[in-house]
Amino acid sequence: MAERLIIAFSGKAGSGKSTLAHMVQRNLMQRLDDLGGCDWDLPIVVTSFADALRKECGESFPQTDFHEKPTTPLVRKMLVAWGQLRRLASPDYWVQAWAAYAPRKGIIIVDDLRFNKEAMYLRTEEDAILIRIHTPDNPLKVEDDVSETDLDSFDYFDLRLVADYGDLESLLNTIWQHIRNRRQNILFD
Repeated sequence: MAERLIIAFSGKAGSGKSTLAHMVQRNLMQRLDDLGGCDWDLPIVVTSFADALRKECGESFPQTDFHEKPTTPLVRKMLVAWGQLRRLASPDYWVQAWAAYAPRKGIIIVDDLRFNKEAMYLRTEEDAILIRIHTPDNPLKVEDDVSETDLDSFDYFDLRLVADYGDLESLLNTIWQHIRNRRQNILFD
C-alpha cells in the first residue's frame, strides 16, 4: 500500500487554508473510521511550509510568538522578510527544510502552499493533490508581496474551490471525492 498522500491548500491570507486543513483532517479521520474495511492506521497530520520558518524566527527572536494565530501584521512582516532572505541565499531553502522534516508516512495536509517552487516540488516529487481556495468576501487586505501572488497564475491545481463555509458538507465532499478518485490505492489496497 502507498504510505503517503499529500494534500496542499493554497490561497490568499485569510482565505481559510488552515481552518479548512483542520476540518479536512477531522473529516478524513471520521470517513476512514466509518469505512471499517480500510486498513488505514497511519497518521493524518496538518503541517506547513512555514513551520521551519516560524521555528527559525522563534529561535532568533525568542520574545516573539511566531506560532500565534491569527498572525499579527508585525509578525507577518518579520516572517516574510526572513523567508525572502533565506530564499535569496538558496531558492530551494524552504522546500528542502519542509522535505527534511515532513512525515514520511500518512496523510499530510499542507495548509500554506504559497510559492511556485513549493507547488512544483509537491507536483513533481510527491504527486500531491493541490487545492486552490478562493474566498470572494475575504475581509483581510491582502498584501501585494510575492507570498500572496506567486501562485496567482499557477495552472496545475487539481481543484479550485470557492470557499463557501455555509455549505461545508459540500466542500468536504468535493475534496473527499477527489482524493478517492485520484488516489484510490492509498485507501484500499
